[in-house]
Amino acid sequence: MLNAQDVHDKQFKLVRQSTGYDIDEVDTFLDEVEVAIAALTAELEEARATASAPPAEAPPQADGAQAAAEADVAPAEGVEPPSSAARILELAQLTADQYLAEAKRAADGLRADAEQSARAAVADLEAQRVDLEAQRVDLEARVAALRSFEAQVRSRLTDYFEGQLRDLRSLGAPPDPGPTA
Repeated sequence: MLNAQDVHDKQFKLVRQSTGYDIDEVDTFLDEVEVAIAALTAELEEARATASAPPAEAPPQADGAQAAAEADVAPAEGVEPPSSAARILELAQLTADQYLAEAKRAADGLRADAEQSARAAVADLEAQRVDLEAQRVDLEARVAALRSFEAQVRSRLTDYFEGQLRDLRSLGAPPDPGPTA
């Protein structure tokens, strides 16, 4: 059964690339705490019911002295239980309340840590998204500049090669006989 030392000693693994805890591990541990507290509460209620119920008929004892000693300890009907039993019940209730308070504090702390790490993760992702968006815009501008440069180079090369073809054609053509007189 879970006890206060188990709650105190519990260590959660850190999640990769985060400063928070593994949410599933925390939830599993809190489920264990909940079950332990429920069990303690049930035990407490059972102890209260037993203390307030009239004593059952004791089986016959072979030793009369032992039966007489037990008769002194057992509460009679309509009489309050001895103060030690009431004190034990009170201590059990206090212990259960302490476990419950500790579990709530631990759960609140874990929830706050998880929320804080989630906010930090969202902020980091938002910053990365902004950086990636800026990189995308920069790359699109570079692509547009390269396409413009390519068009200029194509145009210049086309003009150059067309000029060269004209020159070659003019060199390879027979001389113009000119006007004959």
